Amino acid sequence: MTRPVRFRHVIEAVFVRSIMAIFAALPVDMASGLGGSIGRTIGPLTGIHRKAKRQMIDILAPDNVDKILTGMWDNLGRTMAEYPHLLNIAQNRIVLEDRAGLQADTLHANPAIFIAGHFANWEAGALGLFRTYGILPDLIYRPPNNPLVDRLLNHYRSLKGRVTTHPKSRQGMRGVIDALQHNRKIGWLIDQKYNEGVALPFFGKPAMTSTAFASLGQRFRCPIYPVQIIREGGAHFRVIIHPAMDTTGTPDDIARMANVLLYDWMREHAEQWLWVHQRWSSKALQDDAEDLEDSPSTL
Repeated sequence: MTRPVRFRHVIEAVFVRSIMAIFAALPVDMASGLGGSIGRTIGPLTGIHRKAKRQMIDILAPDNVDKILTGMWDNLGRTMAEYPHLLNIAQNRIVLEDRAGLQADTLHANPAIFIAGHFANWEAGALGLFRTYGILPDLIYRPPNNPLVDRLLNHYRSLKGRVTTHPKSRQGMRGVIDALQHNRKIGWLIDQKYNEGVALPFFGKPAMTSTAFASLGQRFRCPIYPVQIIREGGAHFRVIIHPAMDTTGTPDDIARMANVLLYDWMREHAEQWLWVHQRWSSKALQDDAEDLEDSPSTL
């Protein structure tokens, strides 16, 4: 369903377009550095920062929080500034480490699901597959509330229309199913709160987790590859394709294993994850934490 465009959407879109035009006019390293500086300066002044800090204090040792949040805002600012440069990044700024032993012929002939989280520049996972194997996976994304900003960011995310994108919605899910039926590949960010999901342990607390990627992997008998994305200084990235997950259990079992992987990656690079997600925001679920099995809870 098309969302209505309101006057404030137009004002916001004009502002975002102007900022993106500035980033686009700069060399990628300069744009990324400027974005990081803006993020570090403005981010801590927002209400989102305070919410993220409260959430982190519940999970991490308090003396780590400020340092991690500063790094997070730097990374988020860089990521936004890098959107106009995604094609350049795909061609020149990604080192792909294939631990799964992927074969181009097999990849092109069969469906596959690649799961990742909001780490580093989270668009880099699909870009690494494109650069190395010539594969452009369909991408699932959560559209921003502003439909005009959504259109602009999706223009960059899709590499100006080369990549098929599916918004998180019932219609989007139908598109994902159709893509898998036609042996296409799916890129899926799985680390956001999903109210219709199941409560699974994440950092020792229950978090509403989607199991849809696991269910579809089993339905189409296709491999599910975890993709780890690491920022390695400025606008340079390492994309690690991990071996396919064991999909012999239930969808809940698979999603539980995925949460453990995300936790491990967050331990390695906590400042590169998007902590502004209210991943554990349900008090009722937190009160029920003792009913869930234990999992690691500190970095």
